[in-house]
Amino acid sequence: MRRVPFSLVAGAPGWLILLSLALAQPVWKQRALELLDRGRVQEARTLLLETLGREFGDEDAQALLGQIAFTLRDYPEAVQRFSKAPSVLRANPLWLVNYGEALLETKQAGAAKRVLENVVEDNAIAQFETGLLLARFGEYAAGERHFERAQVGYPDKSAAAYNLAFVQYLLGKYTDCADTLENLPQRYRTGDVFNLLALAYMELEEFQKAWRILQQATRDYPSDERNYVAIARLATEAAMSPSVALDFLDRGLVHLPNSHALHIQRAYLKLSQGRYREAASDYEKAIQLQPNSAMARLGLAFVLVEAQQHDEATVLLEQALREDPANFYAHYLLGDMGMTQGSRPGTPAEARSLRHLQQATALKPDFVLARISLGKLYLKRNDLASAIRELETSIRLDPQATTAYYQLSIAYRKAGEKEKALAALQQVRRLNREERKLGTDRFLYRKLKRGAAQLYTPR
Repeated sequence: MRRVPFSLVAGAPGWLILLSLALAQPVWKQRALELLDRGRVQEARTLLLETLGREFGDEDAQALLGQIAFTLRDYPEAVQRFSKAPSVLRANPLWLVNYGEALLETKQAGAAKRVLENVVEDNAIAQFETGLLLARFGEYAAGERHFERAQVGYPDKSAAAYNLAFVQYLLGKYTDCADTLENLPQRYRTGDVFNLLALAYMELEEFQKAWRILQQATRDYPSDERNYVAIARLATEAAMSPSVALDFLDRGLVHLPNSHALHIQRAYLKLSQGRYREAASDYEKAIQLQPNSAMARLGLAFVLVEAQQHDEATVLLEQALREDPANFYAHYLLGDMGMTQGSRPGTPAEARSLRHLQQATALKPDFVLARISLGKLYLKRNDLASAIRELETSIRLDPQATTAYYQLSIAYRKAGEKEKALAALQQVRRLNREERKLGTDRFLYRKLKRGAAQLYTPR
């Protein structure tokens, strides 16, 4: 969301927005505003407090003290002062917005929303600022109403539409989000607008529309990396030909040769094609660009595991865990690698694999790949109850997990549950037929989306 700086009273004009001063105004008001304009805030505050000692109900003095407190981030006092100046705030809607912010900062969201409903409906600027404020505090539904009111008169049509659409996107109202942006005239369509519109269509699974938008976005904004990242995501979600997405990423890297994100995305797509050496090159470049990039190191480690370079992969993964012991994917790769190296039950290597896989599933309970590997390890140990538990959980999380069904059929058979074993094998045959029907590349994309895609294509 595009956010404007939310300090509404920076500099002298901010203080003068409160009162239209005339020479006939009381001397204390003129003096207080002069002090504020000169930055002598504490002197002005003292003067205002002295005034309230004589004229306790003066709303102008209360409002000015509220604004001073707000500027100093003393939100409880700001709330107290603003609440005693309703007529002044009604006449100055941006100060009313500040009152709403002070309420939100003091955890009074309900009161803030009620106060902000008093912002003049046809004041587009105040409505827009109110929407920004509410969205910043996660009050998206309330923010949506204010952004809707700002649509007619707000001078920046693109910002008005984008912010409305963005809160609609965050609320899961993807059709409304797309409609808001589609109704925006072409001349107002910025890079932000194109990107959000494409994301909305992807959520709606209207992939052709998303593809059309992203093609135009990369033509009009060739240096905006977000659109190339979105194309990489679209390639996975819509099972596009990887070569098409790779062509766009290649073009993007011509404009953005030092884009860490694009090297990561290109590596992922090459990895999905089994082009491990090329994927490794992109991951290495990403590490050069961002040496602390956990995503790049894990991607490179994955490539090294596939290339049977286990020692090099172990070094990278152990380094990742030293920096972040809660890195579930590093735990998974170390555990799975230990299994593929043939560690026997009861050996220290097998115990390490078990610990890593248990940690991976504890850190991320819905991580299907780790659960399948853990189920396989329990099966090797002949711990059938634990194996069945992990593999059944894997299938609940991903009903298309062919490997889980196959391993489960073995576990059921060993446990003497022949009917369940046969049913699991039938699911394996069904999924294999589906793979042949889809084609290997498309099926691989779908599997990557469910598994490693959560690491390589963050959303």
